[in-house]
Amino acid sequence: MSKVLKIAIPGLVLFLLALASLLPLRTATEIFGPAGFGYQRVEGTVWHGMFHYPRLGRQEARSLAVSLSPAGLLTGTAVADFRLTGEHVSGSGTLSLSGSTTQLRDAGIDLNLDRRAGDMRFRGTLYLSIDRLALTDKGCEQIDGLFRTDILGPLKSMGLWSAAEATGDLACNDGRINIAMTDGEGEGAESRRLSFSFDPLQMRLDTDISVKTVSAELVNKLTRAGFRKRNDRWVWHHQERIG
Repeated sequence: MSKVLKIAIPGLVLFLLALASLLPLRTATEIFGPAGFGYQRVEGTVWHGMFHYPRLGRQEARSLAVSLSPAGLLTGTAVADFRLTGEHVSGSGTLSLSGSTTQLRDAGIDLNLDRRAGDMRFRGTLYLSIDRLALTDKGCEQIDGLFRTDILGPLKSMGLWSAAEATGDLACNDGRINIAMTDGEGEGAESRRLSFSFDPLQMRLDTDISVKTVSAELVNKLTRAGFRKRNDRWVWHHQERIG
């Protein structure tokens, strides 16, 4: 390669990056934005911009700030820091896209949940601390992180759970992101399970509660709350699309 080319190529790359930095975020979103993504107003460029009242499907937040990293573009990877604020979801982290793989790193996500099971209402927060999440066209491929939640109050007040809060590891299972909590004596006479299972491809969230008990009083409460008998356990299931 000639000395002229060695000098010209880096200069050309920098020139193209400079042009890219002037591309309005609105234009970039119209070209590259995911299906179902919308907003009320947008400002700034791809280098640093802000969506006001962004929405994906039926889920809406107050604002989404994004800052694109120029270093990632040199390796063919789009890397952006983001900060999301809203009534039901907020958080921040680093998102990268390379080929068919999307990764989320160093992220903290707060979800405000409100679920009903008969006369029980599960209302509280679910916090996700994600070191790394890898999504492909098959769904969740790998996740490293922890969760913390305080939505177990109704189960605790019924005598079904020993505490109103729980923590644990995040996991991938069959392409889904899984959050599972257990309480009681494992598979003994008294045991409880609660799980959230999120399908990132279908944007579907499943909530499952399973209780094993020999208490007639608790069985009556579970029946009134809408639980159904399945083998030796009482179960409740709720499914919803969130996008």
